[in-house]
Amino acid sequence: MSMWRRMAIEKLPKQRETIEKSESLGKLWMDLWFEFREAHIDPVDVQTIRGCYEFAWWCIGESHSKSVAGDALMGFYENLLDDSVVRKRLPEFLSVDQFRVATPGLAYPVGPEKFAELSAEFVRRRKEFAQTARWERQANRHKRPCHRWFSSQMLGSTT
Repeated sequence: MSMWRRMAIEKLPKQRETIEKSESLGKLWMDLWFEFREAHIDPVDVQTIRGCYEFAWWCIGESHSKSVAGDALMGFYENLLDDSVVRKRLPEFLSVDQFRVATPGLAYPVGPEKFAELSAEFVRRRKEFAQTARWERQANRHKRPCHRWFSSQMLGSTT
């Protein structure tokens, strides 16, 4: 079994059958796109969305293969900005650094002017998302006791 196929199954276990039946990585990205797009519609399937992003990131950042990276850029990243439903949630799953690395795939289908506009929108929305996530983490930190503190203070542990 190829490394890309093993990684796809690891990142996307619910799509195992689709991955195993796929004739090539390029074909797999076409098949996954429809499931990825559907995962954005209520009820949102965060596991599938996150798995696709993680697999795509592995393809371009860790596979050490130009063909695997190229298939991810063409089969996944090129579609992200074309779809308004996907584009709306993009800042939740893609960091600014990942966006910059994937720029060749993201920019190609929309052209330079539209890409500049969408890129600025992404960076703005990513900052807003990061700020909201930070506030939520801070608020939740005060709602839960620290496990170590709780163990040592309440249960008499010396950890």
